Amino acid sequence: NTFETIIWMSASGKKEGVVEVTAALAQLFRTSISQGESLVEMNVELENIESYLTIQKLRYKDKLTYQIDIPHRLRNLMLPKLILQPIVENAIYHGIKPSPQGGKVSISAWRRGDLLTITVKDDGVGMTEEQIAHLFLTRVNDNRGIGVRNVENRIKLVFGPSYGLHYACPAEGGTQVAIRLPVIESDNSGGENSL
Repeated sequence: NTFETIIWMSASGKKEGVVEVTAALAQLFRTSISQGESLVEMNVELENIESYLTIQKLRYKDKLTYQIDIPHRLRNLMLPKLILQPIVENAIYHGIKPSPQGGKVSISAWRRGDLLTITVKDDGVGMTEEQIAHLFLTRVNDNRGIGVRNVENRIKLVFGPSYGLHYACPAEGGTQVAIRLPVIESDNSGGENSL
């Protein structure tokens, strides 16, 4: 999809857009294929998601807006690499894209003791309780929801069954995903991440 966007922009003479999308795509590739630890500072994950949202914003234009509201004191905390992108992708493709008026993706985070919660919320078409109940079921020959199931499985495998994803349908509409993780301080944090 991103390459199609680049081709379209290039054919339309939108050089600045081509440069912006290509730079964002390069950042995504760097993060995705980088070697090393499976845990990264939240700053790295947020740079990755900003690159992804830049590409999607150029693709969907006024149909998509986004906001990232995460306090700086939390941005050095460690989390599994590439856990936000599948959640944000689902919010866009299954929540905002089908909505005639488009919508907004909001990402926020807070810490309570030893628990870090990151939320990804959209104000799109939402999900039914039945859809949420079936989200994590493995189905034969069904590629839908693989990214979400992989994120859930990775979190539980590394941190245990107390952590993972929690989906909800807020009263005001849309879908909200809470990503629950243990607080893991970065070696660079110096203990400044407390509330």
